[in-house]
Amino acid sequence: MKLTFVKGVVLGAVTSMLTLSATTALAGTGIGAVFNLGKVNKVNSTSTLTGSTRGSMLKVADTGTGIMARGIRVIGSSASAPAIEADNTGAGLAGGIREQRPGRDVQDPVRAAAVRGHLQRGMVRNLNAYLLDGVTAAAFLPYNGTAVNASALGGIAAAQYQQACSHGSILTFAHVPASADFSSGYAALAGGFTCGGGNYAKPVGQGDYRVLGCGINGTANPVALVTDTSFSDFVGTQLVTADADAVSTCGSGTLSEFKVTTRDTSGVALDEPFNFAQLGN
Repeated sequence: MKLTFVKGVVLGAVTSMLTLSATTALAGTGIGAVFNLGKVNKVNSTSTLTGSTRGSMLKVADTGTGIMARGIRVIGSSASAPAIEADNTGAGLAGGIREQRPGRDVQDPVRAAAVRGHLQRGMVRNLNAYLLDGVTAAAFLPYNGTAVNASALGGIAAAQYQQACSHGSILTFAHVPASADFSSGYAALAGGFTCGGGNYAKPVGQGDYRVLGCGINGTANPVALVTDTSFSDFVGTQLVTADADAVSTCGSGTLSEFKVTTRDTSGVALDEPFNFAQLGN
């Protein structure tokens, strides 16, 4: 009975050791451990699969159809290195993507550079991702860059063109909707354009109006053009001395006040809408 007991102890010890060894191997942790499918495997070392075959060395097939179904997923944490890198020591491309769907079987090596958009940064070796349609990045204008010869138009510098609100330019343009019921005081004119602080107009009698430009020096710029909108009547204009109403409307600062008269073909005064433009002297 003693001998039988000893054999039982030895057998139990050996079985326990084998069980512990198998348990350690199945854990999939550490160098030399087995790779367990469906489990999280941890190791702080590079694993290499090498060999020679006419087909693929490693093939992963996911037959799932869910939105997150992927054949393979790579996650990287480097701030400079790509999450996945491919090398081809031969003459072929480093990567390629083949889409096999009903009615579609397309191999697109260019899209391999992004692997369906999951490589946000980085380059794939032997793939000419530095070019766009054969053109280098240096040939494109950066988002905050200046185009070549952008300081000229047709080879002519900007200084050779008419500058806004300067000598020879239009300082004020306004449409005056003259009528019998026009506001008795200075009324702001909608639309139009001004280099100053606003355009205003008021009637002083039938066919007699004043057009006011705040912030524009009338003495230095006494030239204005005016035309009625029907082009069938006679319209005239001249610079006048600013009245108290004009000064009150514009406040402190420069201003220009023009008299505008509208007459029919017989010389009779009438209220007719007109357009007014003051020119820079």
